[in-house]
Amino acid sequence: MALVCVAVAPPVGIVLAYLARRETHPVTGTRSGRELAAVALWVNVGLTGLLLLMVLSVLAQLLGVVATTLPVLLGGQG
Repeated sequence: MALVCVAVAPPVGIVLAYLARRETHPVTGTRSGRELAAVALWVNVGLTGLLLLMVLSVLAQLLGVVATTLPVLLGGQG
């Protein structure tokens, strides 16, 4: 399920992969799927980071446009 969230919602995938990894504990002997949960966790973390960078980049672009056009709109010197 955590790998499905890679395409849909990476932050949700982080939570699901973390829970899956926690359920497959090496001490209790249930190691089935532990590697897959680890891969899902790192892929979701990476994609969430990229998504965050993209959102911050768009916000920075919007703030730059507002900062350059607002004085002109208010009647000041641009």
